[in-house]
Amino acid sequence: RLEPRMMEIHFGDFTHRPWAEERAALEAALAAAEEQGWRLKWAGGESRGDLYDRVASFHDELRRDTVIVGHGGSIRMLRAARLGLKMPELMHFEAANAGIVVLTGDGETRHGY
Repeated sequence: RLEPRMMEIHFGDFTHRPWAEERAALEAALAAAEEQGWRLKWAGGESRGDLYDRVASFHDELRRDTVIVGHGGSIRMLRAARLGLKMPELMHFEAANAGIVVLTGDGETRHGY
């Protein structure tokens, strides 16, 4: 089934814009996000904190083994919720573009990257 809470972060004004066209503005926004942190919202979009909150609410409802396919940002937040990572740890937590991550009660195993 489709789970809206696992959608990738909403990049607002940067959504669907070509990287070459928006590179300088996007790099400035990323630098601001690093400096200002977790709750800085993308213009017209959401913050990493917003993404974490909605993904964590989905995680908290899981009651059985589940296969999830998603984008890097939402999977990153799911891993953080599952592993109990705090914001400073999460800000530098690797988010690979492809692979399989098996999350268990005591950690994770990564395959394919």
